[in-house]
Amino acid sequence: MTIGNKIILRIKQLYTLTKLLLAWFVSFLKNDKNLWLISERGHDARDNAYFFFIWLKENYPEINAKYIISKKSKDLNRLKKWSRDIVYYRSFNHYVSIWKAKYLISTHIFGYAPDRILFTKIDRFFNIFRNKKKIFLQHGITWFINESLLKNNNHLDLFVCGSQKEYEVIKSRFGYPEGVVQYTGFNRFDNLHDIYPKKQILVMPTWRMYIDRNNFEQSEYFSVYKEMLCSIQLSNLFVDSN
Repeated sequence: MTIGNKIILRIKQLYTLTKLLLAWFVSFLKNDKNLWLISERGHDARDNAYFFFIWLKENYPEINAKYIISKKSKDLNRLKKWSRDIVYYRSFNHYVSIWKAKYLISTHIFGYAPDRILFTKIDRFFNIFRNKKKIFLQHGITWFINESLLKNNNHLDLFVCGSQKEYEVIKSRFGYPEGVVQYTGFNRFDNLHDIYPKKQILVMPTWRMYIDRNNFEQSEYFSVYKEMLCSIQLSNLFVDSN
């Protein structure tokens, strides 16, 4: 990063911190009790946070839950039924709502913040949101040690896991106190099927930014998925199910 880019970055961070401080004063004037602030990354509504928000609205409408999303988001229309409960991403109301919230809930660490990287650093060193419950819904299975998700780098009150093995790894190796790590499954999975069991296998790969699109078929990522999809074991599962 050039010196010029560093200066621009510091100016933007200072601007963000100034808005955050001003929002703290304004928050004392706003009557928004027991607020549950929910988000993914501020510009999407298609993951665990979205389905959790919808579930809350449909089953517990008395809960003061609001969803953070950008005005320019392609997913904004999915929330039109609850337009009164939208907090627009990076608006001044967004900053105020963070201070007012009782629960901060997101699929990414500090996904409910106007600046995830900056807020993660602030929280790590100063824990300024210590009086709030911070809930990490996750957006995928965590298996290997991820430094950014360790207890020493976060102040989480609930760390949701999507599988039993994942739960065992995180509980034993990530350093969180008893009760923080919970195996609940992912909210978005509830939308994949109805109450009747089905004989089906869902394969849903996610993209990786480090993969060269022009050489995708030469990547290890492609090779592993191809090997799995063409495997005898998978083929036998289909035969056994018929």
